[in-house]
Amino acid sequence: MNQIASQTGLSREQLYRSFSEQGNPTLKTTIKVMKALGIELTAYCQPHPHFQVDGVGQAWD
Repeated sequence: MNQIASQTGLSREQLYRSFSEQGNPTLKTTIKVMKALGIELTAYCQPHPHFQVDGVGQAWD
């Protein structure tokens, strides 16, 4: 925990509080911890039934 605290810039107390059973860590805190642990988060968009996206990310109806 000391190493994760050092790598994230958060205190051990903040980490324990955030990730306790009653905790509610922010996405920012979660990402900092994930980076310290070497974990990558990838998100994919679900297709929307009313929109299509072309090859350059432009959406149209």
